[in-house]
Amino acid sequence: AALAHFQRAADLEPGSAEVEYAMGQALVDARRYKDAIPHLEQALRGGVRVDLAGYDLARARAGTGDRAGALQTLQGVRPENPNDAVAWSALGQLAVQLQSPSLGAAFFNEAVRAAPMNAKPHQDLGLALAMMGRFPDAIAQFEQAAAIDPRDPAAQLNLAVAYAEAGRKADARARAEEALRLNPNYERAKQFLRALR
Repeated sequence: AALAHFQRAADLEPGSAEVEYAMGQALVDARRYKDAIPHLEQALRGGVRVDLAGYDLARARAGTGDRAGALQTLQGVRPENPNDAVAWSALGQLAVQLQSPSLGAAFFNEAVRAAPMNAKPHQDLGLALAMMGRFPDAIAQFEQAAAIDPRDPAAQLNLAVAYAEAGRKADARARAEEALRLNPNYERAKQFLRALR
């Protein structure tokens, strides 16, 4: 329904970058990725902030299966506010979805810098590092996340998995048991402990 209104706005104000962006964003949200791309490209040419239109353009290209184009677009996107940890994390999540843990790690590193006392960016960075096989670096991030939020069972389990990958089975078991103590119904922790034996 919103698309009809945006089309009317485009008819009334042809070439408006803001209208092009709104149409492109609505098309992405409607999963009409191929249709969204020209509107988002026009919005970027018209001066809409790259952290907005560029992010949605990367999503649209990913939606059409153009992973390389999506990653190329994503590499040029930066939040307007460099201290916006949530925006950096969103970029990192998209990079990881596009199977680029190295780009994801770069974005998550910025999220950690922007919000060092928030456990989630540390966990996200740890997961990206683990995807690259960098387990000592991942462990450092997971340990930081668990220290910031020791009551988060996911942080404990992520640390357990990284410890296991690094050959530290006793430490892995202790962290997985802590995850299960925090959440007795945590099925992934139960599965991990069974596999660890």
